[in-house]
Amino acid sequence: MADPTTEQLNRMELQLLELQGKIDATLASAEKTRNILKWTGIVTVGAILIPLVLLPAVIPSFLNSTGVTSAELQGL
Repeated sequence: MADPTTEQLNRMELQLLELQGKIDATLASAEKTRNILKWTGIVTVGAILIPLVLLPAVIPSFLNSTGVTSAELQGL
């Protein structure tokens, strides 16, 4: 088997450097995507959970302001 020439080694080294650059760019893109998905999840959970937690406190005060009593609600 013949030894690789200097020219072949230089070409291979250039290809490796090019691949390293592409891998680094892919990693950066994946990290940005991961960060976007993380914040999307946080905002979505917050948009659903915060109203659910606050709803039991808001409904009674709303009903009291409209004059509806708990006795009227038990008939429903």
